[in-house]
Amino acid sequence: MVYDKLILMNMGICDPTDTWFELHTRDSEAVIFVYRVSDRQKFLELLSAAERACNAITPRPVIPQPGRGVGLVRRILSRLLLRHSEAQPPPPFMVLAVSDMDPKSKRLRQVTSEEGESFSRSIGAIFLEISCAPCTVIANPEVKDEAMIELSKRVILNRAYAEKLAKEVKVVK
Repeated sequence: MVYDKLILMNMGICDPTDTWFELHTRDSEAVIFVYRVSDRQKFLELLSAAERACNAITPRPVIPQPGRGVGLVRRILSRLLLRHSEAQPPPPFMVLAVSDMDPKSKRLRQVTSEEGESFSRSIGAIFLEISCAPCTVIANPEVKDEAMIELSKRVILNRAYAEKLAKEVKVVK
């Protein structure tokens, strides 16, 4: 149970195609992926963005690639780092589907709610669809509030896990 009335989360705004995306997600406590239901291409790019967000904080071994020489020392150090460091869990994810569908709009819906929910489940994210059309009222404001509360709970659990890892590392050293 969460007793906090206020929780501050470290989140930034960054385009997943930006070169700084990994740096931003590494320092964030939560990641909210936003796409328009009228833009299928951006929706399809979310899977690689989620993978990049997870890889930003998970230590990866250095694998030599053809044509690129990676020194033996660097490979050994990379493997030692993996062996002696516990990978942090990825930040909690939320997928936010934005519907700007005015009934008079010429833009067609290209991503269904079911596709958004299915993608969210596949990456362990919270799913929320909202409308930004003028003169629309959120049908269930409680759903939005519940989604933000769930995201806050996941942030708190990640913080607790990180603190537990930090204590275990101090005991081992």
